[in-house]
Amino acid sequence: MEAKEQLQSFLEFAVGGIASDPEALEIVCTEESEKSFKYQVRVGDEDVPKVVGKSGFTASAIRSLLKVGAEKLGVEANLRVDGAKR
Repeated sequence: MEAKEQLQSFLEFAVGGIASDPEALEIVCTEESEKSFKYQVRVGDEDVPKVVGKSGFTASAIRSLLKVGAEKLGVEANLRVDGAKR
């Protein structure tokens, strides 16, 4: 499995476990370069506070784990959390 897919699987697991509606979870990956990825996670509007967490601590923790995983795979990764697209 390629680094991009491994990191996306991690995000599906981590964010899907927090969200009350995992079916609304959408992860979009933009390849900024061969070894740099930008992930945008969209969840239902009611799940945004859960995923972001108090003062952003939950999103920060997920972002840190994503960066460590990416580093082990020899790539860079960034994360952004958004509400559902209307």
